[in-house]
Amino acid sequence: MADESDNTEPDLLRDGLLMQAERGEITAKQAEEVAAAHGLEPFERKPELPRFDPKLKSHWSIVMAVAWIARRDLHLVREQDPEFCSECFHWRYRGWKECAHKGSKPVNRAGYFLEARRAPTVRHLALMDVISRVRGNVPSTAVMIREAETALWRALSEGCLIAEGFDANGAVVEIPSREWVYLRLFQEGGQEVLRYKDAMNRVKPFTAVNLRQSDLLRLWPAAPGEFSTLPASEIDKGGRPLEYDWATIKEIAVQIIKKHGKPHRNNKRLPSKTQLVEQIQRECVARWDREPATSTLKSRVNQWLSEISEN
Repeated sequence: MADESDNTEPDLLRDGLLMQAERGEITAKQAEEVAAAHGLEPFERKPELPRFDPKLKSHWSIVMAVAWIARRDLHLVREQDPEFCSECFHWRYRGWKECAHKGSKPVNRAGYFLEARRAPTVRHLALMDVISRVRGNVPSTAVMIREAETALWRALSEGCLIAEGFDANGAVVEIPSREWVYLRLFQEGGQEVLRYKDAMNRVKPFTAVNLRQSDLLRLWPAAPGEFSTLPASEIDKGGRPLEYDWATIKEIAVQIIKKHGKPHRNNKRLPSKTQLVEQIQRECVARWDREPATSTLKSRVNQWLSEISEN
């Protein structure tokens, strides 16, 4: 198990845990537990709202647009945002063969590697759609991903929708509707790129292609009363908040403080109030599958810390 000395520098501790996990000396779960015990951020994580909220973006990528056309689900759209994916990290268990010396017999090795999520593609989205349909996890109103892609291409080729991107010279241009009849998505280096449908033509005529969110919502609006909003538990949008068992949540906070001490920059296990809030939220998700908004919980935490100080 990893060294849990409180004297270890945070960056050195994180690097050491990553190395141990990669060598298979500890599991990903153990690495997360040691990090949490020292007040460090989780290794496996993804950005919290309102970061990368698709409703706040004026332009969406092609795969985000296809996801919206198929499902009308902002959660799914956000999951296809390339910028969002680049800041999502997860553990991946990988094995390999290793030779200690030249000519020696290969030995099987395995470990846990922390990796950023792969760039989203329509191809991968279509694969996940098929798997979800087999499992019965797709709404009855959803269309196939490939059908959504075809609908998008039709709108672009008929001039009902305008896409923008960089041309071969690096200038930002509106892509003419006549081009879309000849353009297709191809896999290249784990990413999707636009090229002319003649596979022998390796030219990338347009890159970083985006579409106006307002145009997409105009052409493919959500059904009345069925607009997929991101839950209030994830983003504080005002209005009447969800009800929570605050007495129980307060007890959760007290137990965390008893275990790790009060938040303070000299407390390596709990260096800030933000760390305390995040630990409380994780416990809430584990118990009730939802969490209070960060701003609401912070105000409660301030009140509870004040009460503890007075006592």
